[in-house]
Amino acid sequence: MRTPSPQRESDIQEEIVAWLSAISRRYHIGFHSIPNESILISGRTGGKRQYALLAKLKRMGLTPGVADLALFHRGRLYYAEVKRPGQLPSQAQREFQAWCDFCGVPYRVVYSLRDVRSYVRDILSQDA
Repeated sequence: MRTPSPQRESDIQEEIVAWLSAISRRYHIGFHSIPNESILISGRTGGKRQYALLAKLKRMGLTPGVADLALFHRGRLYYAEVKRPGQLPSQAQREFQAWCDFCGVPYRVVYSLRDVRSYVRDILSQDA
């Protein structure tokens, strides 16, 4: 019997985004995805044009390590880094998390929709 392959990080993030889309208006939670350089350099390469685009995006502010999702609620910013279970943040992601800590911006590594639901509950509980 085949062992099922682990869920991809992108699949986890899609599930999270679908749930956030469903609850965002009801609970006044805004969010957006923050694309990163791995989208451009994974899989098939596009050669010089792909790396030229990556260089341009970095000049425009694309920063390695920035969390996958930004959430906002009542004027406050929150970050969520999506990982597969068992996967650890990269050095650049740990540096971004340290920057968030320094700036007082909440940051959480999430491994599933369940983790995000917990994070959103914590965010909403600050209203009480």
